[in-house]
Amino acid sequence: MPGITTAASVGPGIDFTCVGLSTGNIQCIGANGSGELGNASAPGQSNTLVVVDGINDAIYVQAGYRYACALKRSGTVSCWGSNSHKQLGPAAESLAFSRAPVHVPGSEGSIGLSVGSTHACVVKADRSVHCWGNNDGGQLGAPGSSGLTIATPVKVPNVSNAVMVAAAVNMTCAMDDAGAVRCWGCDNGGGSCFSAPNPVAGLSRTRGIAAGAYHACAVRDDSRVVCWGYNSQGQLGAAGPERSSTPLVVPNIRDAVAVSTGAETSCALRASGGVSCWGENHIGQLGTLDAGPRSAMPVDVPGL
Repeated sequence: MPGITTAASVGPGIDFTCVGLSTGNIQCIGANGSGELGNASAPGQSNTLVVVDGINDAIYVQAGYRYACALKRSGTVSCWGSNSHKQLGPAAESLAFSRAPVHVPGSEGSIGLSVGSTHACVVKADRSVHCWGNNDGGQLGAPGSSGLTIATPVKVPNVSNAVMVAAAVNMTCAMDDAGAVRCWGCDNGGGSCFSAPNPVAGLSRTRGIAAGAYHACAVRDDSRVVCWGYNSQGQLGAAGPERSSTPLVVPNIRDAVAVSTGAETSCALRASGGVSCWGENHIGQLGTLDAGPRSAMPVDVPGL
């Protein structure tokens, strides 16, 4: 991206993107109809980078559906943009959107952050997981509150020793320090919804997780990648099933060090430094148009 030389994190959202810099500042570009750029003076859309107001200590930024959140060095989270499902937190509960970052009370002590479509979750220093925002599928993990929107972060029960959290559209997953994975919300592999965390079968020694729109992936300790959920575009790395509640091994990748997911695309960073992607490719998400509109087989991204 032109003008960015010190990027520390990147948060692609819907029609906008935010970049966290090593300086602690954040810059965003793209649509701004709901305040996605986090700058009160920014126009309705910007084709140049805009500095987010009032944040100079960010360590990580992520974006969802027309909103974004930043984890700051103080261990707190601030969010801006659309507040359609109270995803900006209790301080903005009465607002439809905010063009300036809003502190999320209850996020204190956070060490990890994941932003879903319209909900967000944090891992706290005590290794608990807390979520807020949309709960239409039970993705907040709050028993008895499915279908509600909740502005104040709520602690997810029966999840401990968490080191990573991954939020999707209406599902959330957490990985603990032993590598076990639990998920809650709508089971995109089978269509059922659960507000209580459930262990993902066969995942006990994972190294990392990521969640797309309606699927999730993990890197196992043997450096293989597995994915589960919807498979409409081959995002599970398998050409056959429309969906799978059981993690499927992605073929031809045996040296993965990290995994990342888009809406219907998955990518793996490999030990060689290269990147391989699979899934939807209608607008070149796989890094090459030669793969066609979709590919269930991993495709090496040229130049990486």
